[in-house]
Amino acid sequence: MYFKYGNKELNYLSNKDLKMKTLIETYGYLEIKVNDNLFNEIVDSLLSQQISIKAAITIKERLINLIGDINPLNINNQSLEAINSLGIPLRRAEALKSLAAFFLINPNFKEDIKDLSNEDKVKELIKFKGIGPWTANMLLIHSFNELDIFPTEDLGIKRGLMNVYGLSEVTKENERYFKELFSPYGSVAAFYIWKASE
Repeated sequence: MYFKYGNKELNYLSNKDLKMKTLIETYGYLEIKVNDNLFNEIVDSLLSQQISIKAAITIKERLINLIGDINPLNINNQSLEAINSLGIPLRRAEALKSLAAFFLINPNFKEDIKDLSNEDKVKELIKFKGIGPWTANMLLIHSFNELDIFPTEDLGIKRGLMNVYGLSEVTKENERYFKELFSPYGSVAAFYIWKASE
């Protein structure tokens, strides 16, 4: 699955800002993979925290070899020790077990919160162990397909803004300005700023 956006959003952003228009013309349409399965997306987020992409892939492969499909029941059925033995730190293993137990009781959690404001969705998501505001915003983009998330706390976004707009630093005032500038399509703008930061 890919993030759903199109000419409407790209034309809007192009008309709002000349530098964004240049980025869109330079990179063309960006296909951004998303995962509709919120549980799996949170598991991926927990597994990849503070380690390299290669290490995260290895850890996930070990987890799949241990439990089969990654779902709440299969994780819940494993002992904390077994998950920890895969190279997953104890606190993160506890977070996975807690997450699985929650989703077993609340299988429709994503549906239950989908109509909340983005701010309230973040409040719900950060209740999970190991999930902070940055991860919650990534989940809103990559699982909820929310169009207006411009995560100024992200280092790639800061670096991209500095590259594209010639800033020596990204201040709180800059953050507010760009969030307002790109709204209501902040997520789409973020894809191009991330691309420019590479």
